[in-house]
Amino acid sequence: MCYKCTLLHIAAHCNLENMVNALLAKGADVDAEDEDKKSPLYCAAESGNVNIVNTLLKNSSNANITNQVGATPLHCAAFFGYVDIVDALLKSGADVNANDEDGKTPLHYATESGHANVVKVLLKHGSNANAKSQGGATSLHYAALFGYVNIVNALLAKGAKVCVIDCGGKTPLYWAALCGDMDVIDALLAAGANINVTDFDGKTLLHWAAEGNDIEMAKMLLARGIDVNIVDNEHGGTALHWAAGSGHIGVLKILLAAKDMDIHVIDHYGNTPLYWAVLCGYTDVIDALLVEGANINVTDFDGRTLLHWAVEDNDINVVRVLLARDIDVKIVDNEHGGTALHWAARSGYLEVLKTLLTVKGVDVNIVDRYGGTALHLAASYDYVEIVKALLAAGADINIIDGRHGGAALHWAAGSDRSRVAKILLAIEGINVNVVDKYGDTALHRAAEHGNAELVKALLEKGAEVDAIGHDGTSLHYAVLYNCIDVIKVLLAAGADISLRNRGGQAPIGLSAGCIKQLLKDAVNELYRMRNQTIGSTGISFYEFLQADKVKLASYTYNDKLYEKLKEGRYKKAYPIYTSMIEDQYKIIERKHLEKKALKPLGCFGTFDEHRQVKETWEVLNEHV
Repeated sequence: MCYKCTLLHIAAHCNLENMVNALLAKGADVDAEDEDKKSPLYCAAESGNVNIVNTLLKNSSNANITNQVGATPLHCAAFFGYVDIVDALLKSGADVNANDEDGKTPLHYATESGHANVVKVLLKHGSNANAKSQGGATSLHYAALFGYVNIVNALLAKGAKVCVIDCGGKTPLYWAALCGDMDVIDALLAAGANINVTDFDGKTLLHWAAEGNDIEMAKMLLARGIDVNIVDNEHGGTALHWAAGSGHIGVLKILLAAKDMDIHVIDHYGNTPLYWAVLCGYTDVIDALLVEGANINVTDFDGRTLLHWAVEDNDINVVRVLLARDIDVKIVDNEHGGTALHWAARSGYLEVLKTLLTVKGVDVNIVDRYGGTALHLAASYDYVEIVKALLAAGADINIIDGRHGGAALHWAAGSDRSRVAKILLAIEGINVNVVDKYGDTALHRAAEHGNAELVKALLEKGAEVDAIGHDGTSLHYAVLYNCIDVIKVLLAAGADISLRNRGGQAPIGLSAGCIKQLLKDAVNELYRMRNQTIGSTGISFYEFLQADKVKLASYTYNDKLYEKLKEGRYKKAYPIYTSMIEDQYKIIERKHLEKKALKPLGCFGTFDEHRQVKETWEVLNEHV
């Protein structure tokens, strides 16, 4: 029912012919518009009353008047299939090629609704069979999509272009494939449609059938000679790649049976269909491809095998399938020279690693390009269970890696945790004093990482407390990194504070030297902060740094100050005091006081730095 309409609208809509005549006789506006911009003529066309339509036309109603979406009465009559009304409107001058706001003509409307008789009338009156909508679709696209073979034939007979593309690069044949109507597809092919046509992404109809698991479409396309090895633009994949990557075993088997199908074809990244199946975890697809002769030991451009990727994805089911098919476990990747065992150890995938270790002939001590074993990698990440599994399989704890020259204990000591290191230390015959290529022992590594617990454990196992490494003794390392707890453990173990590093510095001298330079730099920064204002605010960096919380609260609303600090240029100018300036800035940024006001500066560095240096100095001086 129409809204905000006249009596003439209502009479036309309700097929009240006598009332229409009476209202017209009384001077009713024949082209009045309702809320949807429909005229009485549009309402009559919508209701299918040809008599009222003729009456309104005789009373000079505009046959080409449009509603709010740009549709004319002819569009409406064509959509509902009212042939007599279509004919009446055309005889009264209705534009057979009028476009609505989407660019559709009455022929589009009639085609979408499947009214072949209306289509023929419109074509007879000169409707353009190749007119396109805003989306680039012709009436032939719509006829193909909805499977109207009689309309397809009528349009083709009037010169409709069979290879025309829409804005998505798709032809009517593409649209017909979506519908799956074989009669329409055959009609288009008979008219010259290219079965190997691709869309803007380079995909063929077979790609879409594979991705959508449309077995019947795939069979039809293959029976009509489609090229099975065309690749898409983005990935360079064939339909077989897409079927494998989508896990569509039904379509995949149809494709595998196709003549000329290349099962070994690689995409832009060097990957075969089998790779796609492995990456997506489709074990049934993997089996089907392997049965047909797919190369299980194929590698990608980076030298990685299917097993590498299955391990990387922690897909135990795929790993088992590949191992059952005797995939080569010794193949290494190009980047690190690592086997699948290395990948499992580095990622911490215990079940996968244990499964790999059960393979006959697997070498638990095989080294990568840098001389590292799976044990080295697991130790560096402190993977306790992985390390236990490797040790149980015979991993050698004393193998030295080629990059750093360290044993597994070095790698474990470089972790912030001590679990793996303690496991290694419990092994009979471990050499705790073995040095890497820099001359450092595991004790040096633990000291520089501040791991006092591990330092103590190493010393108890016989680590040499005064062993000289690349940068001195372990005490040098602990002092350099302000590791107070480690310093205490080393001193308690009798560390010699007089030993010097290659630079000729004793631990206490190293600490004093750091203090002296830091103090000098801090004084210079303070001087510059006193004399440099923050932009045009008139507030110096020194004033900002000393501001208490009341003062900071007032700064909260100083937009110039906030924006200038936000630039962060002070970080380069004042590296020592950067953290303190940031603390003040964060208070303003968060719009509330979250931290205690900083006291006026009387020294240098952050409060943590003050405490660490002071404690280091005090502990060392107790032993001078």
